[in-house]
This record gives sequence, C-alpha cells and structure tokens, in this order.
Amino acid sequence: MFSDSCLFIRHARILLPEGEFFEGDIQTRGREIVQIAPEIPASEAVAGDREIDATGLTLLPGVIAPQVHFRSTVAIAPGYDADLILVDLDNYHPVLREELQTKCGWSPFEGWNLTGWPIYTIVGGQVVYEKGQLNTAVRGRALTFN
Repeated sequence: MFSDSCLFIRHARILLPEGEFFEGDIQTRGREIVQIAPEIPASEAVAGDREIDATGLTLLPGVIAPQVHFRSTVAIAPGYDADLILVDLDNYHPVLREELQTKCGWSPFEGWNLTGWPIYTIVGGQVVYEKGQLNTAVRGRALTFN
C-alpha cells in the first residue's frame, strides 16, 4: 500500500532529463516526484516523512526495470514516477553469490569487480532496498496495456 507521505533525498548528485547533473534535494509524495531544488527547507517535512542523506551518492531515474519504464515515466522531474536509485559510483566491489538479491540466485558477473553499487532503490516513492537490506513488503504496480 502506498501512502501520501513524503520522502526527502538530501544532498544528491541528480541526473536531470537533459543529461546534466545537479547537486541538490528531491521530494516525493506518494508515487511522484513533486520538487527538485538546491535545498528544500527542512520545515517542509512533517511527521511520518522520511529523509535520506545522499551525500556522495548519485541519483538515477528509471533504471530499475528499463524494459517496462516507458518514455513518459522516466525522468527526475516533478510529475514523474518516483522510481529512483541512489548509487555510490566510487564503490568498487566484487559480485558475490551470497549477496545477490535475485530469484535465480546467480549472476553471470559473479567474481567480477564492479564499480558503482546501488545503496538505495526507491519504487513509487518507497524505499525497497537500503544498504544491503531488501524490503519485500513494498511492491511496484502492475503494468497496464491499452
């Protein structure tokens, strides 16, 4: 179940639709991005809202499931879906089977040292992955076709 509470992501390096990076804050409400600014005042947060300090992290849009994110929903801009990933582009780490969060339990990249690891994954404005922990209670919404 999705709520109307807000998520504030502070001090992120944000990838904008034009391909440029912007240092600042982002606010989501429910499933949508509602605000991007160099600094969103702390006074805008209310009880029940969550804040993430994204210092040193890069915020990317819609790479959660690129095969199902259609052009109209993929961007970090007000009105767009709050499907986001905060990535540590300086983190160099091997892919280990025991750390995988996949249904199949394996990866063709096992043993490879890769750069740029997800720290947070946000689906519809809710944190589903945080620093190695998966929140299985949060799910995305089903696809609909016309």
